[in-house]
Amino acid sequence: MSTERFELQRWECLDLLRSAHIGRICIIDHGYPLALPVNYRLVGTESEPQVVMRTSAETLLGRYGGPASLEADMIDEAAGEAWSVIVRGQVRHVSGAHGLPDPGPWLIDDRHHWVALDLAAISGRRFIGRAAPDGVAVDWELRKS
Repeated sequence: MSTERFELQRWECLDLLRSAHIGRICIIDHGYPLALPVNYRLVGTESEPQVVMRTSAETLLGRYGGPASLEADMIDEAAGEAWSVIVRGQVRHVSGAHGLPDPGPWLIDDRHHWVALDLAAISGRRFIGRAAPDGVAVDWELRKS
């Protein structure tokens, strides 16, 4: 199988982020990147989107503020299709009455602390597999928007 990669437009990336609600947020912990699974919701406008998450104040994410990225994706091996969206920005804490939609974390015990990832860059790609005698070759590439 060979695989074709298609770079996604910004609006497509935002639509895919809205359609998914589970991703991995990558933060810096003791000088190293660390990926954590999270439930999230994309809110805001196309020009000023943000990702909101609800966590416990005692978790790594609940104590974190600074640069981060979030990846959401879907892989369907049987159909030979996949997509991946990566956003980068700054994590900040949200307090007070904010009216943000509940991201519905799977773990709900003490998940009363809200954080937002203000997006500075977004990139996405879609992959479609095609039958070929030489196997699968996938080339991942990041592009700034």
